[in-house]
Amino acid sequence: MNQQGGKRRFTWPGLVLTLAATLSFAWALWQIAFWQGSPFGTGSSGRMRNAKKVFSRLSDIRQGQEQYRKATGRYARFYIHLYRDVDEKGAPVDRGLIPQRLGFARSPKTAWDGYYYQDVHGCGREEKEERVPDAAWMVAAVPAKPGESGDLTLLACPEGVFATGDPAAALLFPCRPEPPAWIRVESPGDLARTPPAGQ
Repeated sequence: MNQQGGKRRFTWPGLVLTLAATLSFAWALWQIAFWQGSPFGTGSSGRMRNAKKVFSRLSDIRQGQEQYRKATGRYARFYIHLYRDVDEKGAPVDRGLIPQRLGFARSPKTAWDGYYYQDVHGCGREEKEERVPDAAWMVAAVPAKPGESGDLTLLACPEGVFATGDPAAALLFPCRPEPPAWIRVESPGDLARTPPAGQ
């Protein structure tokens, strides 16, 4: 804008610069909110990318559990103890076997890349619920917003990592995840062959 004799006058260079700055700012916000950091609204490729990250984190939990067992003679009953545990006197013990953020991604509100993690202590149908043996452990990775942040539910235990795309199968958290509803996941590429709902 230019002022001559008290009147405001628009100039083309000023208008072009203002529009360029506004569009650059809007593009940067879009990149931050929807492309780089958000697990939502990314389509099926984004949901699969989230599942691959979850597989990696569950593998970290499995390795952490083995290191914890070597140090203490038992598995951690709660996976957060792989990050920070307590000793016999109740004093905190920093383990650092998993990242802090993973240790606290325990609800949909604290999800990491669209998934939250929970310890599984009982599995199967309610009327026939079994307890996960004390000599073992199980952690489930659940989409914070099914269908938006992820399509798969994953389970990790001493036997491996398992996945399902069937929400009904995922609700049961079986003590022994078996085909056809669950597959063993040895690598991120195996996630693509996870059975969908109803199979």
